[in-house]
Amino acid sequence: MKSIYTELEKLFLVADPTLAPSVQAEMQKVSNGLDNLGKKGQAALKRKHEVTLNQIQSVLDKVNPNQMPQERYENFLPYYTRNGKEVVSELMMNFWWVVLNIK
Repeated sequence: MKSIYTELEKLFLVADPTLAPSVQAEMQKVSNGLDNLGKKGQAALKRKHEVTLNQIQSVLDKVNPNQMPQERYENFLPYYTRNGKEVVSELMMNFWWVVLNIK
């Protein structure tokens, strides 16, 4: 980009030497604009990745409450006392593939 503006500056110097500062000013404006676009792009990517990281962290917090496995944090007994034997049969129906794969 700088080479393009250098060539333009040479052409304008031949035509009218007073226009050279205008060419330099325009080059600075374009350079600043591109810098701002780069910063905005980086900020957008950071926001996008931050949302994704927050979603992942939310899932991890549910699977590992208080940085410990959920089975250590939540016990099976409250579910059993609340729902009775039905909770066992429901678990068996939903996780039959796990039971079949146990050797």
